[in-house]
Amino acid sequence: MNIVAAWKRVNAYRGGAGVDGRSIVKTAEYLRAHWPRIRESFLDGSCRPLPVRRVQIPQPDGGTRELGIPMATDRLIQQALLQVLQRIIDPTFSEHSCAFRPGRRAHGLRKLYDRFRLKVNDGKTAVALASHRKFLGYAFWCGPGGTVKCRVADKALKTFKQRIRQFTRRSGGRNLIEIVERLLAYMPGWKAYFQLA
Repeated sequence: MNIVAAWKRVNAYRGGAGVDGRSIVKTAEYLRAHWPRIRESFLDGSCRPLPVRRVQIPQPDGGTRELGIPMATDRLIQQALLQVLQRIIDPTFSEHSCAFRPGRRAHGLRKLYDRFRLKVNDGKTAVALASHRKFLGYAFWCGPGGTVKCRVADKALKTFKQRIRQFTRRSGGRNLIEIVERLLAYMPGWKAYFQLA
């Protein structure tokens, strides 16, 4: 494990202080005095990372998202482990696997998408817990015993109700038979699509 190379990488990114309040400069001073003890605790398995410091990051749409900032010592250990494990694991990935790999950033994936004329919807692309995302109109939640269950997502249900109101509004200028025909064309398809919920 090359700790010097790992430190150079962590130092290059700078980054904020973690829950210990130490900047990169202060962490360097701390490590000079305490590295043998930290190394020993890591090797004997007693080393435990501290919780990350939570900060709110403003988003372009006006909202915020949470970001966790680990302390610099933990980032150093993570980087050192990454350098060792990457040499072992990286050769096992597909040559088409792009993001989070050395020299294969997400823009490589974009080039692949462009080549095959595929479109990526950035607004719908994310990595998150299934319970925090919607997928094709479904929302997911954990039931008793940790079983994953699905339901109709709130947005899909709202759209359904709006369509029903649109079909049945009194000022639509349609007679009852036309309204029933529209409902009979729309509702069975909706029910068949969301039958898993």
